[in-house]
Amino acid sequence: MWFRNLKVLLIGGLVLGLTGCTTDQLTAFSCTFDNDPTMPRSPECLAVDRQQDENARIRRLEREAEQRREENQRRFQAEADARFEALKARVGAMTDGHKYFLEGDWKRAIEAAGAKRLEFMHEVDWYRDRNLSPPREFALLCAEVTGPLTFYYLFDRHFDSAIRLASMIHTERNGAYCDDPSMTWVKTNLAHALMFQGKLERADKVYQQYRGVRLYEGEQGVWEEVIAEDFRVLREHGLDHPHMDVVLQSFRQSETIDIFRDLYNEPEP
Repeated sequence: MWFRNLKVLLIGGLVLGLTGCTTDQLTAFSCTFDNDPTMPRSPECLAVDRQQDENARIRRLEREAEQRREENQRRFQAEADARFEALKARVGAMTDGHKYFLEGDWKRAIEAAGAKRLEFMHEVDWYRDRNLSPPREFALLCAEVTGPLTFYYLFDRHFDSAIRLASMIHTERNGAYCDDPSMTWVKTNLAHALMFQGKLERADKVYQQYRGVRLYEGEQGVWEEVIAEDFRVLREHGLDHPHMDVVLQSFRQSETIDIFRDLYNEPEP
């Protein structure tokens, strides 16, 4: 017994001198050599054993808790993916406001588009309450249910509503659910509404901010071209403003000026 204790002390003292470990660490290390099954454990080593058992129990509980969190996250995410597919189906089956827009029935167009957006926002709340990341397509759906509504508001002269809705896209409430480059085109309607309200400085800031940005693939997909086409449609429906010509004039130096040559009847160089 005394020889074993002496051995433990000598080894422990050597480790302490070489490593500078604490007394508790030295005791724990020394007890690893106090493993003679024919001899009783010292009180110090029994205390070390209890502490190690407790540490192991805590680590096990932490691993189990982490596994449960991961399992719950996978379960919630699977439910979220299924809900998103169901949301797309519901929104797709709802009345499309564009039909009423083409008929010139602005109020019914707004009502139909508003119903779609309300359905979408209910789902945003569900994701947010569970701290879940939405699928990449979520922001695209946000653009689909938000953009047309801001546009329809212009034709019914609800400029305040258009500004409020277009401005809240990247706010904290929507967060990542609508924060996507696909939403940039909604800013065109924000600029138009600001212009019609006479807030020209703010409107120009938006009009100039996205110059050269491609909003859509194909022809007339660049910001300047989309703005010019919007102006044409707005004017056709009696929504005109002298500042439109000022904006178009500022775009004439853009690299994408083919549409502006047509507007100004300018020959190609």
